[in-house]
Amino acid sequence: MRALMALLCLLPGTALSGTVFVFGDKGTASCGEFVAAAETSPLGQSLEGTENGVKMFSEKYVMLEFVRGFLTALNMSASSSHQVQTDLPALELWLKNYCTAHPTVRLVFAANLFYREQAKKWPAVPKQ
Repeated sequence: MRALMALLCLLPGTALSGTVFVFGDKGTASCGEFVAAAETSPLGQSLEGTENGVKMFSEKYVMLEFVRGFLTALNMSASSSHQVQTDLPALELWLKNYCTAHPTVRLVFAANLFYREQAKKWPAVPKQ
């Protein structure tokens, strides 16, 4: 795990508030951008297509894939008994509701809040 973290530190990225590293630009998109992208297709569905033989994905798809990867990374840092699990329509609906109310918040922070809210549902770990 330490080797993976060291490798990630060598990759180009954007540090946000000193603790969250975002690679690529989708995590730094605003919640308003996510809401606009989410309106392009029904809940739980994304637009895909092919242009000149190249597979293309909608902004909504790319943003949700970023969030799913971000949540996976957070799960990897937690114990196996404390994993956030959700389905794509539920995640998308939560993000859409939160982001509609907070359009200027960055998508990465919305994803982090989703994780923290889900983590509150974990049973308390007994002290040893």
